[in-house]
Amino acid sequence: MPTIRFLMLMGLWAAGPADELIRRYEHFERQELAAAVTGTITGQITPGEKVRAVRAHDRELRMTYKGTYDRKTGKFSIPGLRTEAYYDLELILPAGRIIGVGLLPKDAAARKIAPAGKKKAPTEPFTPADEKEIRRKAETAPQFTNRNRVLALKGGDGPRRGFLWCTHVMEMIRDTDFHARKGDEIIYRLELWYWEKPYGGWSKLRNADVVIYRTRQSRSRLGGIWVNRRGKAPPIEYRISSKTLK
Repeated sequence: MPTIRFLMLMGLWAAGPADELIRRYEHFERQELAAAVTGTITGQITPGEKVRAVRAHDRELRMTYKGTYDRKTGKFSIPGLRTEAYYDLELILPAGRIIGVGLLPKDAAARKIAPAGKKKAPTEPFTPADEKEIRRKAETAPQFTNRNRVLALKGGDGPRRGFLWCTHVMEMIRDTDFHARKGDEIIYRLELWYWEKPYGGWSKLRNADVVIYRTRQSRSRLGGIWVNRRGKAPPIEYRISSKTLK
């Protein structure tokens, strides 16, 4: 394997700067181990009959794993997972879903398995002022969607590279006109955004956003229904998108 690793290293060196080289090489090293060893997440949901399925999301590689689920006992098992990685669980319910989100730095897995050593202390801790700045930048940045807000946010200090990090869930809605829009459709998205503060100012990591959930559907057929003084209301006909049911 030394020859293969050397050639891989040379190829990666030509692909990007040192930080990216290290990250991608560590990924290949972990994948090599994962080919021989896989992991399994097991557990139990109560009440079990309320859940239809359980999934595991690998946010780093943007992969989803389906497991087995017993609605009678609420026990589930999700095998075939790569090792040394973080996962978020998703519960599929009859009327929606419950999505777990780990607010971790982008390279959390690499930090977890990195050899113990002296940490580079940041020049300052993560403060309310940092949170305020990130919320302002995230919610006012030009986007395809016209209504954007930070739902949950977490920041930390003392990362491996010596500067602050922040991860948050972004809610994004497009309820104004857009291409190929049908009627009063809206676009709704939940994404994970990653930030770092290397040189005195916060910067959003490029091409690192992860889509947690997205849908495109009508908003008014189930809302704003008028019942007149005689107790009458118009009949409702609503078809749920097959994508929403998945």
